[in-house]
Amino acid sequence: EPHSRNRQSSSEEKSAENRDKEIDTHVPDNAATGTNGSTDRKLAPWLQRVPNTAFGIALGLGGHSILWKTVGVAFLNSLFFWAEILVLVAVTIIYLVKAWNHPTLIHTEWAHPVRTHFFNCPHIAILMLAIGSPPSYASMALLRTLWTFCAAVQTFLTRVIYTRWMFGKRSNIGEARAPFLLSTVGWLLLALLGQQTDLHAASGLNLPAFCFGAGTFLYCLVVVSMFLAMHTALTEKGSPSMFLLIAPASLIAIGLAGFDDEHKFGDAACAVMGWCIVLLLLLFALSPRLLGRPIVLGVYWAYVFPLAALATCSVLYAASEGTLAAAILSWCLVGLAVLSLIVVFGRMSLHQYGVMRGSEVWDDPIVAEWQLRIDERERNGEVGVCHYV
Repeated sequence: EPHSRNRQSSSEEKSAENRDKEIDTHVPDNAATGTNGSTDRKLAPWLQRVPNTAFGIALGLGGHSILWKTVGVAFLNSLFFWAEILVLVAVTIIYLVKAWNHPTLIHTEWAHPVRTHFFNCPHIAILMLAIGSPPSYASMALLRTLWTFCAAVQTFLTRVIYTRWMFGKRSNIGEARAPFLLSTVGWLLLALLGQQTDLHAASGLNLPAFCFGAGTFLYCLVVVSMFLAMHTALTEKGSPSMFLLIAPASLIAIGLAGFDDEHKFGDAACAVMGWCIVLLLLLFALSPRLLGRPIVLGVYWAYVFPLAALATCSVLYAASEGTLAAAILSWCLVGLAVLSLIVVFGRMSLHQYGVMRGSEVWDDPIVAEWQLRIDERERNGEVGVCHYV
Protein backbone atom coordinates (compact mmCIF):
# COMPACT_ATOMS: atom_id res chain seq x y z
CA GLU A 1 0.00 0.00 0.00
CA PRO A 2 2.80 2.53 0.73
CA HIS A 3 4.36 1.62 -2.64
CA SER A 4 1.04 2.21 -4.41
CA ARG A 5 0.68 5.60 -2.72
CA ASN A 6 4.22 6.52 -3.82
CA ARG A 7 3.47 5.46 -7.40
CA GLN A 8 0.23 7.46 -7.35
CA SER A 9 2.03 10.54 -5.96
CA SER A 10 4.77 10.20 -8.58
CA SER A 11 2.24 9.89 -11.40
CA GLU A 12 0.37 12.95 -10.14
CA GLU A 13 3.62 14.97 -10.06
CA LYS A 14 4.49 13.87 -13.61
CA SER A 15 1.03 14.70 -14.89
CA ALA A 16 1.24 18.15 -13.24
CA GLU A 17 4.65 18.70 -14.82
CA ASN A 18 3.39 17.64 -18.26
CA ARG A 19 0.34 19.87 -17.90
CA ASP A 20 2.60 22.76 -16.94
CA LYS A 21 4.78 22.21 -20.01
CA GLU A 22 1.70 22.07 -22.21
CA ILE A 23 0.48 25.40 -20.86
CA ASP A 24 3.89 27.09 -20.82
CA THR A 25 5.12 26.34 -24.32
CA HIS A 26 6.25 29.95 -24.58
CA VAL A 27 9.10 28.77 -22.32
CA PRO A 28 9.66 25.25 -23.69
CA ASP A 29 12.36 22.73 -22.93
CA ASN A 30 15.37 22.23 -25.19
CA ALA A 31 13.86 19.42 -27.19
CA ALA A 32 10.83 21.46 -28.10
CA THR A 33 12.69 24.53 -29.33
CA GLY A 34 15.63 23.04 -31.10
CA THR A 35 17.60 26.22 -30.29
CA ASN A 36 19.76 25.06 -27.42
CA GLY A 37 21.79 22.36 -29.04
CA SER A 38 19.08 20.31 -30.76
CA THR A 39 19.83 20.06 -34.48
CA ASP A 40 17.96 16.86 -35.34
CA ARG A 41 15.21 18.66 -37.27
CA LYS A 42 15.08 20.86 -40.32
CA LEU A 43 14.45 24.51 -39.56
CA ALA A 44 11.33 25.96 -41.10
CA PRO A 45 11.76 29.06 -43.34
CA TRP A 46 12.36 32.25 -41.36
CA LEU A 47 8.97 33.77 -42.22
CA GLN A 48 7.17 30.88 -40.54
CA ARG A 49 9.30 31.37 -37.41
CA VAL A 50 8.30 35.02 -36.85
CA PRO A 51 6.16 34.85 -33.67
CA ASN A 52 3.54 37.31 -32.45
CA THR A 53 5.83 37.92 -29.46
CA ALA A 54 7.91 40.12 -31.82
CA PHE A 55 5.39 42.91 -31.19
CA GLY A 56 6.89 43.11 -27.70
CA ILE A 57 9.81 45.07 -29.16
CA ALA A 58 7.44 47.89 -30.09
CA LEU A 59 5.99 47.85 -26.57
CA GLY A 60 9.43 48.32 -25.06
CA LEU A 61 10.18 51.29 -27.29
CA GLY A 62 6.73 52.75 -26.64
CA GLY A 63 7.25 52.50 -22.90
CA HIS A 64 10.41 54.58 -23.19
CA SER A 65 8.66 57.10 -25.43
CA ILE A 66 6.12 57.70 -22.65
CA LEU A 67 8.86 57.74 -20.01
CA TRP A 68 10.92 60.45 -21.68
CA LYS A 69 7.84 62.49 -22.51
CA THR A 70 7.03 62.44 -18.80
CA VAL A 71 10.60 63.33 -17.85
CA GLY A 72 10.51 66.19 -20.37
CA VAL A 73 13.36 65.20 -22.71
CA ALA A 74 11.85 66.01 -26.10
CA PHE A 75 14.67 64.49 -28.18
CA LEU A 76 14.47 61.05 -26.56
CA ASN A 77 10.68 61.19 -26.62
CA SER A 78 10.70 61.75 -30.40
CA LEU A 79 13.49 59.20 -30.93
CA PHE A 80 11.63 56.36 -29.21
CA PHE A 81 8.30 57.48 -30.72
CA TRP A 82 9.58 57.11 -34.28
CA ALA A 83 11.54 53.97 -33.43
CA GLU A 84 8.33 52.39 -32.16
CA ILE A 85 6.51 53.36 -35.35
CA LEU A 86 9.23 51.83 -37.54
CA VAL A 87 9.32 48.58 -35.56
CA LEU A 88 5.53 48.31 -35.33
CA VAL A 89 5.09 48.86 -39.08
CA ALA A 90 7.89 46.42 -39.97
CA VAL A 91 6.66 43.64 -37.67
CA THR A 92 3.04 44.17 -38.78
CA ILE A 93 3.94 43.88 -42.47
CA ILE A 94 6.02 40.74 -41.90
CA TYR A 95 3.30 39.18 -39.76
CA LEU A 96 0.60 39.97 -42.34
CA VAL A 97 2.71 38.31 -45.04
CA LYS A 98 3.05 35.29 -42.76
CA ALA A 99 -0.72 35.27 -42.19
CA TRP A 100 -1.33 35.38 -45.95
CA ASN A 101 1.08 32.56 -46.75
CA HIS A 102 0.75 30.40 -43.62
CA PRO A 103 -2.70 30.99 -42.08
CA THR A 104 -2.59 27.66 -40.21
CA LEU A 105 0.30 28.89 -38.09
CA ILE A 106 -1.57 32.07 -37.20
CA HIS A 107 -4.58 29.99 -36.21
CA THR A 108 -2.33 27.81 -34.06
CA GLU A 109 -1.03 30.87 -32.21
CA TRP A 110 -4.59 32.13 -31.80
CA ALA A 111 -5.70 28.79 -30.34
CA HIS A 112 -2.70 28.49 -28.02
CA PRO A 113 -3.65 29.11 -24.35
CA VAL A 114 -0.70 31.49 -23.78
CA ARG A 115 0.41 32.85 -27.13
CA THR A 116 -3.10 34.04 -27.92
CA HIS A 117 -2.63 36.83 -25.36
CA PHE A 118 0.15 38.38 -27.46
CA PHE A 119 -2.47 39.37 -30.02
CA ASN A 120 -3.14 42.22 -27.59
CA CYS A 121 0.26 43.71 -28.40
CA PRO A 122 -0.50 45.59 -31.67
CA HIS A 123 -3.28 47.77 -30.29
CA ILE A 124 -1.38 48.23 -27.01
CA ALA A 125 1.49 49.59 -29.10
CA ILE A 126 -0.94 52.00 -30.80
CA LEU A 127 -2.15 53.19 -27.39
CA MET A 128 1.46 53.77 -26.34
CA LEU A 129 2.04 55.78 -29.50
CA ALA A 130 -0.98 57.93 -28.70
CA ILE A 131 0.03 58.52 -25.07
CA GLY A 132 3.72 59.03 -25.84
CA SER A 133 3.27 61.16 -28.96
CA PRO A 134 5.09 64.52 -28.86
CA PRO A 135 2.61 67.35 -28.23
CA SER A 136 2.94 68.78 -31.75
CA TYR A 137 2.35 65.46 -33.54
CA ALA A 138 -1.23 64.49 -32.67
CA SER A 139 -4.51 66.37 -32.51
CA MET A 140 -7.19 65.72 -29.91
CA ALA A 141 -9.52 64.38 -32.61
CA LEU A 142 -6.91 61.87 -33.81
CA LEU A 143 -6.18 60.68 -30.26
CA ARG A 144 -9.88 60.15 -29.58
CA THR A 145 -10.24 58.25 -32.86
CA LEU A 146 -7.35 55.99 -31.88
CA TRP A 147 -8.98 55.47 -28.47
CA THR A 148 -12.24 54.38 -30.12
CA PHE A 149 -10.47 51.93 -32.44
CA CYS A 150 -8.34 50.43 -29.67
CA ALA A 151 -11.32 50.19 -27.31
CA ALA A 152 -13.21 48.16 -29.93
CA VAL A 153 -10.25 45.80 -30.43
CA GLN A 154 -9.68 45.52 -26.68
CA THR A 155 -13.34 44.65 -26.04
CA PHE A 156 -13.35 41.98 -28.75
CA LEU A 157 -10.12 40.34 -27.58
CA THR A 158 -11.16 40.38 -23.93
CA ARG A 159 -14.51 38.82 -24.72
CA VAL A 160 -12.98 36.01 -26.79
CA ILE A 161 -9.76 35.28 -24.90
CA TYR A 162 -10.99 35.69 -21.33
CA THR A 163 -14.17 33.74 -22.05
CA ARG A 164 -11.99 30.92 -23.33
CA TRP A 165 -9.84 31.07 -20.18
CA MET A 166 -12.52 31.47 -17.49
CA PHE A 167 -15.36 29.42 -18.98
CA GLY A 168 -13.72 27.04 -21.46
CA LYS A 169 -14.19 23.30 -20.99
CA ARG A 170 -10.46 22.60 -21.45
CA SER A 171 -9.25 25.36 -19.12
CA ASN A 172 -9.78 26.60 -15.60
CA ILE A 173 -9.33 29.77 -13.60
CA GLY A 174 -6.08 28.52 -12.06
CA GLU A 175 -4.18 28.25 -15.35
CA ALA A 176 -3.29 31.94 -15.68
CA ARG A 177 0.25 32.79 -16.75
CA ALA A 178 2.03 36.14 -16.92
CA PRO A 179 1.09 36.94 -20.56
CA PHE A 180 -2.56 36.94 -19.44
CA LEU A 181 -1.75 40.37 -17.97
CA LEU A 182 -1.43 41.95 -21.42
CA SER A 183 -5.18 42.45 -21.63
CA THR A 184 -5.18 44.34 -18.33
CA VAL A 185 -2.44 46.62 -19.70
CA GLY A 186 -4.73 47.45 -22.62
CA TRP A 187 -7.63 48.46 -20.37
CA LEU A 188 -5.43 50.62 -18.17
CA LEU A 189 -3.79 52.37 -21.13
CA LEU A 190 -7.28 53.12 -22.44
CA ALA A 191 -8.03 54.73 -19.07
CA LEU A 192 -4.87 56.86 -19.23
CA LEU A 193 -5.50 57.96 -22.82
CA GLY A 194 -9.10 58.74 -21.89
CA GLN A 195 -7.86 60.96 -19.05
CA GLN A 196 -5.37 62.64 -21.36
CA THR A 197 -8.04 63.46 -23.95
CA ASP A 198 -10.76 64.39 -21.41
CA LEU A 199 -13.00 61.70 -22.83
CA HIS A 200 -15.39 61.94 -19.90
CA ALA A 201 -16.47 65.44 -20.82
CA ALA A 202 -16.43 64.75 -24.56
CA SER A 203 -18.59 61.60 -24.43
CA GLY A 204 -20.81 62.26 -21.44
CA LEU A 205 -19.72 58.87 -20.04
CA ASN A 206 -16.92 58.27 -17.57
CA LEU A 207 -15.18 55.94 -20.01
CA PRO A 208 -11.73 56.28 -18.38
CA ALA A 209 -13.19 55.06 -15.07
CA PHE A 210 -14.98 52.18 -16.83
CA CYS A 211 -11.72 51.02 -18.43
CA PHE A 212 -9.79 51.54 -15.20
CA GLY A 213 -12.22 49.34 -13.30
CA ALA A 214 -12.05 46.56 -15.90
CA GLY A 215 -8.25 46.58 -15.95
CA THR A 216 -7.90 46.70 -12.17
CA PHE A 217 -10.33 43.85 -11.52
CA LEU A 218 -8.80 41.61 -14.20
CA TYR A 219 -5.31 42.37 -12.88
CA CYS A 220 -6.29 41.23 -9.38
CA LEU A 221 -7.93 38.11 -10.80
CA VAL A 222 -4.91 37.14 -12.91
CA VAL A 223 -2.41 37.83 -10.11
CA VAL A 224 -4.29 35.64 -7.63
CA SER A 225 -4.58 32.86 -10.21
CA MET A 226 -0.88 33.11 -11.09
CA PHE A 227 0.37 32.92 -7.51
CA LEU A 228 -1.96 30.05 -6.63
CA ALA A 229 -0.42 27.99 -9.45
CA MET A 230 3.17 29.20 -9.04
CA HIS A 231 4.29 26.04 -7.23
CA THR A 232 3.40 23.95 -10.28
CA ALA A 233 4.41 26.45 -13.00
CA LEU A 234 8.12 25.89 -12.51
CA THR A 235 9.05 27.40 -15.88
CA GLU A 236 7.47 30.72 -14.88
CA LYS A 237 9.95 31.48 -12.12
CA GLY A 238 12.59 33.89 -13.41
CA SER A 239 11.05 34.12 -16.88
CA PRO A 240 10.90 37.53 -18.60
CA SER A 241 7.11 37.46 -18.72
CA MET A 242 6.95 37.61 -14.91
CA PHE A 243 7.97 41.27 -15.11
CA LEU A 244 4.61 41.94 -16.74
CA LEU A 245 3.28 41.92 -13.17
CA ILE A 246 4.80 45.37 -12.69
CA ALA A 247 3.26 47.12 -15.69
CA PRO A 248 -0.47 47.02 -14.79
CA ALA A 249 0.19 47.96 -11.17
CA SER A 250 2.28 50.95 -12.26
CA LEU A 251 -0.50 52.04 -14.62
CA ILE A 252 -3.05 51.67 -11.80
CA ALA A 253 -1.01 54.06 -9.64
CA ILE A 254 -0.73 56.55 -12.53
CA GLY A 255 -4.45 56.22 -13.22
CA LEU A 256 -5.40 56.87 -9.61
CA ALA A 257 -3.33 60.06 -9.66
CA GLY A 258 -4.95 61.02 -12.96
CA PHE A 259 -8.42 60.95 -11.42
CA ASP A 260 -7.29 63.62 -8.94
CA ASP A 261 -8.15 67.13 -10.11
CA GLU A 262 -4.60 68.30 -9.43
CA HIS A 263 -2.99 64.99 -10.56
CA LYS A 264 -1.42 64.47 -7.15
CA PHE A 265 -0.35 61.10 -5.82
CA GLY A 266 -2.71 60.35 -2.96
CA ASP A 267 -2.36 57.58 -0.42
CA ALA A 268 -4.01 55.01 -2.70
CA ALA A 269 -1.65 55.72 -5.61
CA CYS A 270 1.37 55.66 -3.28
CA ALA A 271 0.19 52.34 -1.81
CA VAL A 272 0.04 50.74 -5.27
CA MET A 273 3.45 52.15 -6.15
CA GLY A 274 4.80 50.61 -2.95
CA TRP A 275 3.47 47.23 -4.10
CA CYS A 276 5.29 47.73 -7.41
CA ILE A 277 8.61 48.33 -5.66
CA VAL A 278 8.24 45.29 -3.40
CA LEU A 279 7.21 43.20 -6.41
CA LEU A 280 10.31 44.38 -8.28
CA LEU A 281 12.51 43.17 -5.41
CA LEU A 282 10.75 39.80 -5.40
CA LEU A 283 11.22 39.39 -9.15
CA PHE A 284 14.92 40.16 -8.92
CA ALA A 285 15.18 37.53 -6.18
CA LEU A 286 13.98 34.94 -8.72
CA SER A 287 17.16 35.47 -10.79
CA PRO A 288 15.96 36.84 -14.15
CA ARG A 289 17.15 34.94 -17.23
CA LEU A 290 18.38 38.04 -18.97
CA LEU A 291 21.72 36.70 -20.18
CA GLY A 292 20.50 33.34 -21.50
CA ARG A 293 19.62 32.58 -25.09
CA PRO A 294 16.35 34.22 -26.18
CA ILE A 295 13.80 31.51 -26.89
CA VAL A 296 11.74 33.51 -29.37
CA LEU A 297 12.05 36.94 -30.95
CA GLY A 298 10.91 39.69 -28.60
CA VAL A 299 10.71 37.58 -25.45
CA TYR A 300 13.28 39.60 -23.48
CA TRP A 301 11.51 42.87 -24.23
CA ALA A 302 9.07 41.85 -21.51
CA TYR A 303 11.69 43.27 -19.14
CA VAL A 304 11.69 46.69 -20.81
CA PHE A 305 8.24 48.26 -20.88
CA PRO A 306 7.16 47.20 -17.34
CA LEU A 307 10.30 48.83 -15.90
CA ALA A 308 9.66 51.89 -18.08
CA ALA A 309 6.10 52.02 -16.71
CA LEU A 310 7.36 51.88 -13.13
CA ALA A 311 9.94 54.58 -13.88
CA THR A 312 7.20 56.78 -15.39
CA CYS A 313 5.12 56.26 -12.27
CA SER A 314 8.06 57.27 -10.08
CA VAL A 315 8.68 60.44 -12.12
CA LEU A 316 5.06 61.52 -11.66
CA TYR A 317 5.29 60.68 -7.95
CA ALA A 318 8.47 62.74 -7.54
CA ALA A 319 6.85 65.69 -9.29
CA SER A 320 3.86 65.42 -6.97
CA GLU A 321 5.89 64.87 -3.79
CA GLY A 322 8.51 67.51 -4.53
CA THR A 323 11.15 66.11 -2.18
CA LEU A 324 14.79 65.14 -2.69
CA ALA A 325 14.17 61.58 -1.54
CA ALA A 326 11.38 61.13 -4.09
CA ALA A 327 13.62 62.52 -6.83
CA ILE A 328 16.44 60.12 -5.91
CA LEU A 329 14.04 57.17 -5.98
CA SER A 330 12.73 58.32 -9.34
CA TRP A 331 16.13 58.63 -10.97
CA CYS A 332 17.18 55.23 -9.62
CA LEU A 333 14.16 53.63 -11.29
CA VAL A 334 14.74 55.62 -14.50
CA GLY A 335 18.33 54.40 -14.51
CA LEU A 336 17.15 50.81 -14.03
CA ALA A 337 14.73 51.18 -16.95
CA VAL A 338 17.51 52.53 -19.18
CA LEU A 339 19.86 49.74 -18.09
CA SER A 340 17.26 47.08 -18.92
CA LEU A 341 16.80 48.60 -22.39
CA ILE A 342 20.54 48.59 -23.06
CA VAL A 343 21.05 45.02 -21.83
CA VAL A 344 18.03 43.63 -23.70
CA PHE A 345 18.94 45.40 -26.94
CA GLY A 346 22.55 44.25 -26.58
CA ARG A 347 21.53 40.63 -25.89
CA MET A 348 19.18 40.61 -28.88
CA SER A 349 21.88 42.12 -31.11
CA LEU A 350 24.41 39.53 -29.93
CA HIS A 351 21.97 36.74 -30.74
CA GLN A 352 21.26 38.29 -34.16
CA TYR A 353 25.01 38.38 -34.81
CA GLY A 354 25.12 34.66 -34.07
CA VAL A 355 22.17 34.11 -36.42
CA MET A 356 24.04 35.88 -39.24
CA ARG A 357 27.11 33.72 -38.56
CA GLY A 358 24.99 30.57 -38.56
CA SER A 359 25.71 29.60 -34.95
CA GLU A 360 22.29 30.68 -33.60
CA VAL A 361 18.69 30.72 -34.84
CA TRP A 362 15.50 32.59 -34.11
CA ASP A 363 13.05 29.78 -33.49
CA ASP A 364 9.42 29.42 -32.49
CA PRO A 365 8.35 26.46 -30.30
CA ILE A 366 4.98 26.29 -32.05
CA VAL A 367 6.61 25.95 -35.46
CA ALA A 368 9.24 23.62 -33.99
CA GLU A 369 6.52 21.26 -32.80
CA TRP A 370 4.89 21.24 -36.22
CA GLN A 371 8.23 20.66 -37.92
CA LEU A 372 9.10 17.76 -35.61
CA ARG A 373 5.77 16.13 -36.43
CA ILE A 374 6.35 16.57 -40.15
CA ASP A 375 9.88 15.15 -39.95
CA GLU A 376 8.64 12.15 -37.98
CA ARG A 377 5.87 11.45 -40.45
CA GLU A 378 8.27 11.79 -43.39
CA ARG A 379 10.64 9.30 -41.75
CA ASN A 380 7.70 6.93 -41.36
CA GLY A 381 6.82 7.33 -45.03
CA GLU A 382 3.64 9.32 -44.40
CA VAL A 383 4.31 11.95 -47.04
CA GLY A 384 1.87 14.83 -47.34
CA VAL A 385 0.43 14.43 -43.85
CA CYS A 386 0.29 17.17 -41.20
CA HIS A 387 1.45 19.97 -43.46
CA TYR A 388 1.14 23.48 -42.14
CA VAL A 389 2.46 25.53 -45.04
